[in-house]
Amino acid sequence: DASLPLWDEKSIKRCTQYLNWSDRVGKKLVGSEDCLYLDIIRPGDIELVNQYRQHAAFHDSKEADVVVILNTGTFMYDIPLSRQRVAHNLCCTYTIFVFVRYRLGPFGFMTTNDAIMPANLGMLDQIAALKWVQRTIVHFHGEPNKVTLAGAGAAAASVHLHMLSPLSEGLFKKAISVSGSALNPWAVSESADQLTKDYATRLNCSTPPLVSKTETRDCLLTKPALDIADQYDLAFIYRNLPISAFAPTVDHHFLQAPPHVLMRGVSQRNIPWLVSFTKEEG
Repeated sequence: DASLPLWDEKSIKRCTQYLNWSDRVGKKLVGSEDCLYLDIIRPGDIELVNQYRQHAAFHDSKEADVVVILNTGTFMYDIPLSRQRVAHNLCCTYTIFVFVRYRLGPFGFMTTNDAIMPANLGMLDQIAALKWVQRTIVHFHGEPNKVTLAGAGAAAASVHLHMLSPLSEGLFKKAISVSGSALNPWAVSESADQLTKDYATRLNCSTPPLVSKTETRDCLLTKPALDIADQYDLAFIYRNLPISAFAPTVDHHFLQAPPHVLMRGVSQRNIPWLVSFTKEEG
C-alpha cells in the first residue's frame, strides 16, 4: 500500500509462504508472488519518526556506508523484522539501510538440478538486489564501495554463501552473520530435487520418467502460488522441522561445491566478517 509510510510493517510485501515459525502466529498462508521489493531507510527518514534520538542532518557527500539486510527467518518462511527498530539500533549518523526480500520455500528453491528448473532462485534474487545497490545507491547518497551484507538465521547463512559464490564477487566489502552460517546442517539442501517431485506429484503433475522435466515444470506453472505453498506438510516432518527443507543447493553455478569444501580452498573471500551466535538458540 503506497499510502503507508515505509516504517509501517503493513506496507511490507511478503513473498508467498506458509507461516510455521510460532504457535502464536498460527499456521496460515500469506504473501504474494509480487514481493521482490527493496526498502531503503536513510538517516533523514529515521529522523521523521524518532522523537527520542538525535541524528545529525544527512549530508550530501555521497559517501554514506550502506548496510544491506537480507530478510530474517528460514529459507521456508520469514519472520517480520521492524525496519525502523533495526535502523535505530544499528544506525550511525551516515548509514543507509537496504532491506531485501527474496523468494522462499518452493518458489525460491524448487529445482530439477538443471536449466529446466534451475536451483537457487532465491539466492539469485539476493544477487539481483546487491547489483541494484551497486548501480543505484549513489542516488540515495550511498557509497557502492562501502556495502556491508548482513542477515540473521537463514539470511546469515546466505551471507556466508555469498562469500563463497563467484556470482557475488565484488558486490559487498564486509559481512555480518547473526545466528547462522553456511556450515549449519539446514543451510544447504541435498534433497530439493526429490522434494520438487513430491510437490509436483501432490499437485497432480506427472514427473520423470513418466513425462519430461519440461512437462513437469509447465504443469507446475499452471498451479496457483497459494496451492503450491499449501503443500507444506511435505516439507515439515514435525511442526516446523526441518526448518529449511527447501534451501540452497550445490548447482555448480551459484554454489560450486559444498561450503566445507569451498572453505578448505581459496573460494571464501578475505573480507571482514562478523559472526555471532548464542547458546541453545531457538
